[in-house]
Amino acid sequence: MLLTDILDPNLMIMDLQADNAQSAITELCQLAKKEKVTNNVQLLQTKIWQREHEVSTGIGHGIAMPHAQGDFINKTCVLIAKSKRGVDFNAVDQQPVYLFFMLLAPESTDQEHLSLLANLSRLLMNKDLREKIKQAGNAAAIVQLFRETEQNKPLKNVPVEDERPLVVGVTACLNGISHTYMAEAALKQAGQRHGVRVRIETNGSEGVRHRLTTQEIEAASGVIVAADKQVSMKRFAGKKLINTSTVAAITKANILFDQLESAPIFHPSTNHKESNNQQVTSTNIFAKIWRQILNGVSYLLPFAIASGIFLAFAQLCTDYHLPKLTSFFQLVGKLTIKFMIPILSAYIAEAIAQRPALLLGFIGGCLCQLPLANQNSAGILGGLCAGLTAGGIILLLQKMFKPLPVAIHGLKPMIVFPVLGLLIEAVVVYFVIAPIFGQLNYWTLSLLESLPRWCLTILTTCLSFMMAADLGGPFNKTAYLLSVAVFVNAPYLKIAAILMAAVMVGDMVPPLATAWASLCLKKQLDPDLMREGRLNWLRGVSFITEGAIPFAQKNRAATILASVIGAAVSGFLIGYWQVGVPAPHGGLWIAVLATDWRGYLLSTFCGMLIAGLVLIFSWKKLSTD
Repeated sequence: MLLTDILDPNLMIMDLQADNAQSAITELCQLAKKEKVTNNVQLLQTKIWQREHEVSTGIGHGIAMPHAQGDFINKTCVLIAKSKRGVDFNAVDQQPVYLFFMLLAPESTDQEHLSLLANLSRLLMNKDLREKIKQAGNAAAIVQLFRETEQNKPLKNVPVEDERPLVVGVTACLNGISHTYMAEAALKQAGQRHGVRVRIETNGSEGVRHRLTTQEIEAASGVIVAADKQVSMKRFAGKKLINTSTVAAITKANILFDQLESAPIFHPSTNHKESNNQQVTSTNIFAKIWRQILNGVSYLLPFAIASGIFLAFAQLCTDYHLPKLTSFFQLVGKLTIKFMIPILSAYIAEAIAQRPALLLGFIGGCLCQLPLANQNSAGILGGLCAGLTAGGIILLLQKMFKPLPVAIHGLKPMIVFPVLGLLIEAVVVYFVIAPIFGQLNYWTLSLLESLPRWCLTILTTCLSFMMAADLGGPFNKTAYLLSVAVFVNAPYLKIAAILMAAVMVGDMVPPLATAWASLCLKKQLDPDLMREGRLNWLRGVSFITEGAIPFAQKNRAATILASVIGAAVSGFLIGYWQVGVPAPHGGLWIAVLATDWRGYLLSTFCGMLIAGLVLIFSWKKLSTD
């Protein structure tokens, strides 16, 4: 689309009367209202000023390009205004603005909106065009000037976006459900503000989508990897790279783009076929191990979720005297359980030493699944250690056999790694890891089963508190992994289901609280937060706490305080009533599987109610102050 396709003489002010920025925007927005470009002029002005508060659209040379996009805009258009005396618009060169070009577009025209904005920016870099627009006596003359300029330099066959710097990135969260895509959206929005093209590859629950091509990576000026688990990294060798978490990308995307120019050049490890996705400058061995563990956990979760739900269905079928369905669900559920720890171990090992370590990790996990020590399996902790050991063994063997002649390098993947490596792994797991963690697993489960109600209530309160404390951060992940560990070790135990219920309600309270609080804070919240609040009803019942993050960005103290108070109340009720949920995911959608569905719903509602009241009071107090 050419710019002249959307220019309209009726949308031009040849003599802007405004003497300040506020009046200039108001005058343009009133014209948009008059010509039925918008059906909500107040919301339009709010959107324009939200953009201006981020970075001024006064681009210098006496030009300002305010712009907005939303469902309150009826068509794509450019409003043009000329000021004879100039307006102080906080332009980047601190000079008055004489020409205003306000680009407006409906919500559904992202690419078109960006393309037109880039085209307009490019055209206005033509000094002759700027001067002729200032001298133009009427609106028709301005349209003709743009038409002549575009005809002299066609834009259709030369996409303007290709001239902007390209930044590529990867997002990947632990379970691949929400953080992955929220981080993608945040990076794209920040890239738009910084005037660069952004291509993001997502490693979510549906697999890798929008995979980056070799050409895109070569053309990129920088790379941002926002991942909580391992992703393919060697392809970014020689590029400026920032490696961070998905939460950091969601909350600090603009800062990441600011830092990208001075980011270090990424050099992958020469000992690995792929880097283990560590921050370039990081020397913290514990951070590396934690990232490798999370990689295994991300593959474990679908097995844990499916097995728990299938076994819960089996119990329901038993209660309703449906023996054939009971046998079916038990068979599938138990079979899925058998693969949980081997999958965990295999993908921890793979995160450390890539494909050669998969076999060792998988068999090591199988050995940890068996009752080798006093008839007790080593459980998830044993599997975790087996995975770390398998990765370490492969790294050691790679180093030891590196001097082999090139002609017999083929022996390593066929003989050395699978046979010698597996022998070492099996000996270590069978004689060391399994006995130690088998006994530890037995003591831990015995202790949990013998907890009195008051101790259990304290534990569930703490777990729910941690789930809400940082909205998907380290505390949240730690509490969740501890509960999943107990569930994987003993999915049939009552205590395992109670701990899962505690983390479930603790994770649901923050988004649900912000959802209903937003109904009472219409005057205090901007349109973006109101939209997030409406979406949080669905996010909350679906066990997605990240929906509360936008509220925390605006008012962190109030949001976190409300969340932890409400979550702690819910966790207390779960422990006191001993409500169990025999699955590690699902939110309120699986309430029918809970041991006490009324208690499960009521615990969630009480936490949501209290958190919402605290949030409303805190937010209104802040607005009053």
